[in-house]
Amino acid sequence: MSNGVEYFMNAPAGFTANPALVSNSVTWTNGGNIPSSAYGTQFVVQTSPNLLTWTNVPAGRLTTNTNSSLKYTLPIGAGTVFARLVVTAN
Repeated sequence: MSNGVEYFMNAPAGFTANPALVSNSVTWTNGGNIPSSAYGTQFVVQTSPNLLTWTNVPAGRLTTNTNSSLKYTLPIGAGTVFARLVVTAN
């Protein structure tokens, strides 16, 4: 996991496991280092059909974006979809 995502999750440096897919959703813990209002500027969820081309998920498509968690539910019937969290903290 990248240092930026560990920072977002407020996880200790070193090995931090990626969150698992549960009921077609991915949930990242927001450890409070970056406010939820920074979505789109300091962090963003991206999706890809092939791990090569990535597209930002608009804030309105998130299931949850609070100061304690960020949750994205993958679209049903869309075929193969990968999701990742990208953090560009200042």
